[in-house]
Amino acid sequence: MVEEVRNYCIVHFSPLEKYPPIVNFLRYLDDHIDKKTIIHVLTLHPGKNRDLVEIGNIRIHRLIRWSDDLTRSQRLFLYFQFNCLSLRFLLNHKPIAVMYYETLSAGGPCIYKLLRPNRCRLFIHYHEYMSPKEYKQGMVINRWLHNLERLLYARAEWISHTNETREQLFTNDIGIKKKLSTYTLPNYPSGNWYTIASKVNRNNRPEIGFVYVGALSMHTMFTKEMALFISNNVGKCYWDIYSDNCEAEVMSFLKELAAPNISFKESVSYNTLPQILPRYDIGVILYKGDTPNYAYNAPNKFFEYSAAGLTVWFPPGMKGMMPYEQQEKKPFVLCVEFDNLTLPSESEARRIEQLPAQMYLAENVYSRLWEKINKK
Repeated sequence: MVEEVRNYCIVHFSPLEKYPPIVNFLRYLDDHIDKKTIIHVLTLHPGKNRDLVEIGNIRIHRLIRWSDDLTRSQRLFLYFQFNCLSLRFLLNHKPIAVMYYETLSAGGPCIYKLLRPNRCRLFIHYHEYMSPKEYKQGMVINRWLHNLERLLYARAEWISHTNETREQLFTNDIGIKKKLSTYTLPNYPSGNWYTIASKVNRNNRPEIGFVYVGALSMHTMFTKEMALFISNNVGKCYWDIYSDNCEAEVMSFLKELAAPNISFKESVSYNTLPQILPRYDIGVILYKGDTPNYAYNAPNKFFEYSAAGLTVWFPPGMKGMMPYEQQEKKPFVLCVEFDNLTLPSESEARRIEQLPAQMYLAENVYSRLWEKINKK
């Protein structure tokens, strides 16, 4: 008897290139699927002059091109168009399981599930947590899609958030009496990070090396406080920033500050981070935690810093980081007041030479998800 081809689809509205966790998951799938398994991914094109992620046998379909110059009405139409195109794709290809990421991706998968209730299994993951207040005050289309997905929560076989606190907040918000199939799916880096990072030497500089990777804001982050601290310690420390998502106000501030020990490196490929991060001593997380999404968050950059053997600094507002605090041995994970920073001694700050075994492995969490999706 010839085994039938198993057809799956993942819907991820935002460009894959901006979300390392989904790229890690797709690479995991590519390593674990056989010739009888087809995985389609529906997403946006990241825009001109952007490198595209391509992953082995994973079939990536970029339905529409994103542009940062879109007007509000054009963005609204793009959201609507993407969900219509994803529904058409699903109806044409008839996958037996669909997984979508975030509410903006929900339209096609949810309507497809309603149309084929017994022939499609539904899986959902949220990179971010949105409170009822944020849904209410946000975009109309996001509210409409959220009302739609709420109809399907009880029928979904998997609904995940990145940590247990977010999962519990979500469950409380929904208020459905029937127990939902909720899980946690943390943003861990893949296991090869340790292999790569353990071969990288710290920068040959006497000063303490700070590093930050990711978006920068003057309003939701302690960017100003961190920059002023570094600029007041010329000759004792330096700070390298890797970002392709930086508010104009941040760039203006850094230019005016003109600190000789702060370098803006722009963005680098996610795959090169395990070769870059171990060159430093301390990785910083700057979110103020002024919304539930940021407050109850252990961001992927924490696990990436950790895999590189760096000490990590995070602010008190990030309650989601408290379970990871480590003050007893290197690599330290420290809660610090960014508006009252003091420079640690060189010996205390210097990166540990022998990296500890990687604790947080993407493969460990993805195996459980794939096992559920691929059950026969």
